[in-house]
Amino acid sequence: MDTSVVCAAQRSCAVSCANSGSWRPSRRDCGNWRHAPIPRRRQSPSPQSVEGEAVKPLERPLRWVPDLPFPRYRHRLGETPHPRTHPLGHSFGVPDPHGSPLTQDNWRQHEAWLFGVDLFNHGYWWEAHEWWEAAWRVSQQQSTRHLLQGLIQTAAALLKWEEGNHRGREGLWSRAEDHLRHVGTGGTRCMGLQVTSFIQQMGRLWAAHATAPPTAADSVLPRLQLTDVDATPEA
Repeated sequence: MDTSVVCAAQRSCAVSCANSGSWRPSRRDCGNWRHAPIPRRRQSPSPQSVEGEAVKPLERPLRWVPDLPFPRYRHRLGETPHPRTHPLGHSFGVPDPHGSPLTQDNWRQHEAWLFGVDLFNHGYWWEAHEWWEAAWRVSQQQSTRHLLQGLIQTAAALLKWEEGNHRGREGLWSRAEDHLRHVGTGGTRCMGLQVTSFIQQMGRLWAAHATAPPTAADSVLPRLQLTDVDATPEA
């Protein structure tokens, strides 16, 4: 029997049952989605002063690609259905993002780059990595590849940080920082991003909240702030 037909039938059945409310996920269906109760978050310390600069919550960022809607939830490791492999995932059965080469000349109109920035700035770290990876696969410039790889690994580090996996977070951020420093130092700006400032921003985040993710009330999430006189985000 054609196994692809069987798999398609099983997938259709799972989705149908999920919609009717009668389906319950099994360990085999869920892949990495654990069914243990969601752990209670530890109260994070109040924002601290790091090197004389107060760490303060940032205002909700503006959107670069406001016409593209965000997924219905942001993926959190071990807590939400895997977006692509689980029948209830927000991107289950959805085609992968389309990527085109990212360059200094086209970043202002590059959908995958800018939508990834929007996703990252609103805490959709797993989702941001998918859009950036689509551009990374086809980009040729080494500085661009280092930038995208560094941000992809930064997003992964934040997922581990939120999960409470500090060893995983440290390893991923170490590799991410290496890639970002390959882009340049000082006032180097790449694709609208002042890379050194972003590295410093992440350093302040780890210093202030190294042992516990911040609660929603005092969230101090990192932001990618792109600057260009000819490109302005929308409310």
